[in-house]
Amino acid sequence: MNIDKYKKIRLYLMILGIVFLPIVLFIPRKKNRIIFSSTSNLRYNYNSKYLFEYFIKKYPEMEIKYVLNDLVLKEKLRIEIGDYFLDTFSLKNIIYCLRASTWVTSSLETPIGGIFLSYKRLVIHLGHGVPLKNIGLMEKNISFLKKVYYRIVRYNFTYFLSTSNKFIKIWTKFLDISEKKIIVAGQPRNDSIYQLKKDFLIDKFKIKENGINVLYAPTWRQWSETKLFPFEDFEYSKLENFLSNNNISIFLRVHPSFENKVESKLLKIKGIYLFDSKIAEDITEYLSCFNILITDYSSIFIDFLLLDRPIIFFPYDYEEYESKIGFTINYNDYTPGNKTYSFESFLLELEKILNRNDTYKKARKKLNNFYNGCKTDKNCKLLSEFILKKLGEEK
Repeated sequence: MNIDKYKKIRLYLMILGIVFLPIVLFIPRKKNRIIFSSTSNLRYNYNSKYLFEYFIKKYPEMEIKYVLNDLVLKEKLRIEIGDYFLDTFSLKNIIYCLRASTWVTSSLETPIGGIFLSYKRLVIHLGHGVPLKNIGLMEKNISFLKKVYYRIVRYNFTYFLSTSNKFIKIWTKFLDISEKKIIVAGQPRNDSIYQLKKDFLIDKFKIKENGINVLYAPTWRQWSETKLFPFEDFEYSKLENFLSNNNISIFLRVHPSFENKVESKLLKIKGIYLFDSKIAEDITEYLSCFNILITDYSSIFIDFLLLDRPIIFFPYDYEEYESKIGFTINYNDYTPGNKTYSFESFLLELEKILNRNDTYKKARKKLNNFYNGCKTDKNCKLLSEFILKKLGEEK
């Protein structure tokens, strides 16, 4: 889905919620009803997905629902998981959501749009990553209307999740909110990192056993297409030979809107595979399948730090990215891996890693503590207990 369509959906949800404002403010809440949602109420992904699945497994006595306005996906998940999904196309379902005491979302879109939605309701924003790049009110060249939107939407949430105390200040700048609205906890989706899927790549892509699996996951750029292997000295045949000689497979994980634009010549290289969103909506639960990560500015490396495995960075357009998006931290100081600007140096870095010459191990440990201060495999458990405690405190 393109960005403009997401903007239209946000506006629609906001207007719809304002229409129902009297109901929003005064309708009675059901304490044991929790509604989950994610991007524009159209996706089953990110932290919401994992905490939702934890709740339906661990708390069957509660009313747990997930809002999905993609009716095809909704029916598919109903068959796979159960009758836990609802759309908000009917007045009945809108009222059902409004009567919930708790909403949990991974985006700024709530199950029902509007304003003052956290009035007498617990609304938790889990997000879908660490704010490595400027977001919200920190965005560069932000429009007036966007500023207005962010300043209105902040009143829809009770709490925002931060993975570390180090990022509390950044989250407060996100929407100009109080530190009291920040909860420090791990991301629910990161529980899945520890659920090993050892043979998945072998079975799915028919690759050799005991090989080196590399995930190449660059970030999305709004102003241009992402360049893969962005080196002037890049050679297709040389890469293929290197991969073959070292039993390496590289899996490309690009933004869904870019999946059909990956150069066909690149995909013809033996040892290069496209790990697209059709194979896995969320890459997080498959991170343990990979020995090495390649990225540029994607916060995926912060999740990968939990595995303490080597990372290589391709910051080929750093100056442009910094000027148009910007970072919340010093990129060069807070990225624990080699910054590679040529094909030859990339192959040399891979050789070093293969020879167990890991020069960034100490840096990874230090920055894992910085980014993932709440590192644990029990994030869903701790957050669910936090939610239930808050519900218990209600009079």
